[in-house]
Amino acid sequence: MRLQYSSRAAKAIGVLKKPYNSLEIYVEDTSSQNMWLRIFQAVVPRTIKLRSVNMLGGREQVLAACRLDQNDDGRKRIYIIDGDFDFLRGKGKPKLKYLYRLKAYCAENLLISNDNIADVALDCTSTSSLKEIAGKTDLEGEILRPISALRSLFVVYATAFELNSGQKTVGFSVQNLLISSPNSVQLCEIKIRKRCIDVLRALCRSHTVDVVRSKRKAIARNATSLSLHQVVSGKDYILPLVLLYLKRTYGYKGTIDHLRGRLSKNFSPSTEPYLARRLSELAA
Repeated sequence: MRLQYSSRAAKAIGVLKKPYNSLEIYVEDTSSQNMWLRIFQAVVPRTIKLRSVNMLGGREQVLAACRLDQNDDGRKRIYIIDGDFDFLRGKGKPKLKYLYRLKAYCAENLLISNDNIADVALDCTSTSSLKEIAGKTDLEGEILRPISALRSLFVVYATAFELNSGQKTVGFSVQNLLISSPNSVQLCEIKIRKRCIDVLRALCRSHTVDVVRSKRKAIARNATSLSLHQVVSGKDYILPLVLLYLKRTYGYKGTIDHLRGRLSKNFSPSTEPYLARRLSELAA
């Protein structure tokens, strides 16, 4: 179910929920209430009441609501946005009080790790131990192979975003980039390369080749110091590939929403320590 509050209504909604929320938390999302609750409940002290999260939609909606809520009125609140292409583009966090930007591309990235994937796989089999499954689970070396091509694709996507091209980026389904064989879960390097070329050619129709090349090189330089989870969208690309891997390898029966919820059960505050610290300070 999708639930989204308007930017102007956000503060009022937060105040109305005060009887069962010690903190007002506003996020960039419309439909993953359980995922967010599990993330935050793993971070805040158990004495803190937190039964719902306020979902405002996209990044601009969250930023707009935060701008309207800059006065210090004693309320305990935090507005949270995804990292998106900011890290690749070398962009700092918008300078707003009460705003927090995740240190990853999006919240789903915080949930995805070899250990968490192996834990889900264990529920699907009675013939393998967790140790055996963990030994075979390799997110970057197997599930997202070829990882270098995938990272290069997101460099191109960030270039398109930086140039305000209107080109489809993460909205281009990862399913279109798989090897063309029954039940394949492997990315196709040829298709990824073609996708990069198609986007770059489109950019060169509205910008000079020098401008496109310069932007791409700058973003590629930024990428060298970034982790996978700061570069590639967990929600749109990594999570769907993990789902396909679990279905084919272990017979996983759940949907992508179910998988998101299942992974969130194992969220560790150490994955995003700055958020844990910020919420602990807010709750004090």
